[in-house]
Amino acid sequence: MSAKRFLVLGSLALALLCSAQGAMLHAYSESDDAAYRAALSALIGQPVDYFDTRAGTPTLAQLSAYSAVMTWSNSAHANRVAYGDVLADYVDAGGRVILSAFSTYTSGNSLGGRIMTSGYSPVTSPGGSNHFVSSSYAGDGTLFYTGVGSLGFTYRDYLTVQGSGLVDGHYADGEILVAYRPDFAIFYMNGNAHAELDGTGDWVQLEANLILWEGAAVPEPTTITLLGAGLLALGLLARSRVSRAKQD
Repeated sequence: MSAKRFLVLGSLALALLCSAQGAMLHAYSESDDAAYRAALSALIGQPVDYFDTRAGTPTLAQLSAYSAVMTWSNSAHANRVAYGDVLADYVDAGGRVILSAFSTYTSGNSLGGRIMTSGYSPVTSPGGSNHFVSSSYAGDGTLFYTGVGSLGFTYRDYLTVQGSGLVDGHYADGEILVAYRPDFAIFYMNGNAHAELDGTGDWVQLEANLILWEGAAVPEPTTITLLGAGLLALGLLARSRVSRAKQD
């Protein structure tokens, strides 16, 4: 890893320390849904901001202000690959990401970059397609469903587990509803409550549960501090060595 990358990730890890259990960002390729954000904010007790990824790609510095980021794809992202890469960097530094509808829909608009590879996203779509047929929650989830009764959704990606991905909850027709990376840093929520979609039931509660999940191996503040300090120190050491080598 380069000195520059150590410095960037270290700075982000320290910034995430300040935003732990703080504001959340909805950053997706669709218009804002203020009512959805307000309902979610009330449940998590923190602000939920909006970023339009049709118009631009958030930077690491911008993401570092948030403890979690949720994204889904409808229109094209300004740069689907760059956005996926910056989300992966954000996760590497201790952030939490929730991927949602159409992120794997490579038949149309989808998310790209490293976040969609097997080391990050817990699922992929073999054909890059979508059901476009409604189904309801089968009631078989065991981890993330406190306060969740019914869920219904039409625009469900066809999904299969990849890498170390795990599944908690299905639709009645057997489709995956929630998948996650074992460290709980990345979730795939196959549906949501945005006004442009047709989600019914307790989607906002489910998303709040994923944001606030405490069974996570996402670094605690002390761990984030040590990670950030360590990465910064390694970056400064590497930069020093490069400078000395140039002088010699």
